[in-house]
Order: sequence, then C-alpha cells, then structure tokens
Amino acid sequence: MLGHSADGVVACAYVLAEQLDLAGLICESFALEVPASRVTLSELKGLARIAPRLGVFKLKDEYFSRDPAFVEKMKNDPLIPHAGYPAQTIAKLVRTDDRLQTELKRITIPVLIVHGAEDHVTLPSGSKHFAEIAGSKDKTLTICQGHFHDVLNEVGKERVLGDMIKWLNAHLVDGVSAKERIAEVLRDLGLVEVHDVLSAARGGPDEDHATKDRRPLLRHDLRDHAAERVAQHIAGW
Repeated sequence: MLGHSADGVVACAYVLAEQLDLAGLICESFALEVPASRVTLSELKGLARIAPRLGVFKLKDEYFSRDPAFVEKMKNDPLIPHAGYPAQTIAKLVRTDDRLQTELKRITIPVLIVHGAEDHVTLPSGSKHFAEIAGSKDKTLTICQGHFHDVLNEVGKERVLGDMIKWLNAHLVDGVSAKERIAEVLRDLGLVEVHDVLSAARGGPDEDHATKDRRPLLRHDLRDHAAERVAQHIAGW
C-alpha cells in the first residue's frame, strides 16, 4: 500500500485494521505533523462543528514542488479550486493523527517512509517519529535533501521513484521485477501528476469527480518479506 500526505494518514489507519492482509507500506510525505500549533488545530476541530465547509487551510502551489512546470499544472488544474481545505476535512485529519500518535507502534509490516527535507506542507519530524515508534523490524526512512512536499513530482523525482522500486523488488517473491508493474500502476492512477487527496477535498465535501480523477489508495500484492531485516536509512542525498 502507498499513501501520500493526508493519504498517508488514511493508509496508516487502514493498515492498523487490515495489516494481516498486507505485506508492506510506503508512506510518503506523511501528514502526521503539520506546521500549525496544537491550539490552532484544536480550534479548527471546534470550528468544523459550526462551519464544516469553511475553507481554513490555504497552501501555496509553490510549496509542493521546485519544478515550475508541475506548479503551473497545479495552478491550472480544475480539480484544485484553491479555496482552502474544508474545516471538517482538517478536523478529521487532526483526530486521526491524534490516534496514530499512540497506535503507530502496532504497525509491524515492512515500511518505507519518504519525506522531503524542505517540506512546508507536512513536517519531516512526523515521518521521523513514525520511523522511531513503528513496531516493524523492517523499516526504512529516507529524507530527501532539498525536496519539497510532493517528492514524486519534484526535481529529481526519478531517484525517489527508483528507490521505491528497489524497495518493492526487495519485498517481492523470487526477485520478480516490480519496475514495469509499479510504473504502469502509477501512470494509470496519475500518481505522478497529482499531489494528494486534499486537492479534491478543497472542492467541498459534497463535490464528486469521475473515478479516474480520484486519488485512490495504491494497494500492491507485495506477498512475502524478510520479517527480521531491519533497514534504517536516513538518506544523505
């Protein structure tokens, strides 16, 4: 399973409930911690009860990538209204983050955690904390120096994707190559073209889009793994 940003929060919550059916998790730009105080986040939870659709979190497109072409795509993407994230979306994210702070230690499947060192949307410290407390004996933390939030749409994204493919190959049966399989799935999902599920959320809780435009969780049949291997890698990119 692969989860990016807010999807990483959703993915971790899913793993906690279904990890017996999963063989691995890639958590990228994990939104466990964000650049806002606990007081502010608590106030947002209260606000969500009064005005659930109110746009409260506005992020600059330039925060997501150093690639001007991708930033321009975001600015012109009709599925990114730039009206701010609904208060109820942020409130649900905060509540789930609060629960994960105490429950991430129950995740025992292999985990690859990737985060941009210069992420201004979600904090790398959240990913580092996940790596520290996760119960898995097979966990890898990669901090990508110079990268912003969307590491799969960043300058140098090829290296990030390459590292993911290597990790997947290491966790597949009989050394079966994951390169073509994963690349095809990523292209089909448009994962290298969009940033995260919150882009759609900015349109409001009742707005819907065609299935092909949604940001689904990516679930792979990773099958087998070496449960006793511990890989703790803080990248010096």
